[in-house]
Amino acid sequence: MRKMLLLLLGGLLLSAQLLAQTRTISGKITDETGAPLPNVSVIVKGTSTGTTTKEDGTFSLTIPANAKALEFSIIGYKARTVNITGSHIYSFSMSPSEDKNLAWMR
Repeated sequence: MRKMLLLLLGGLLLSAQLLAQTRTISGKITDETGAPLPNVSVIVKGTSTGTTTKEDGTFSLTIPANAKALEFSIIGYKARTVNITGSHIYSFSMSPSEDKNLAWMR
């Protein structure tokens, strides 16, 4: 009886871990010339989970299994939303904002 109870408890703990899986994604964000963009905000859409890019434009973020999209934003550039696929690496360039009042920030 005791062995059966321990086996059942172990199975429940293992299944709970499988349901709560996360994964780590990373990437590099650049500007239109290929220069790295530091301090880009990277947020899992619809959550408060996020990070910012480092000086070399790279980021790494642990996301929940049910995450659907990432939002990238920085002042002076157009915000971008990227759907999360099976990939673990998301690298792309961001385009400057067309807002003339922000042009001085680039």
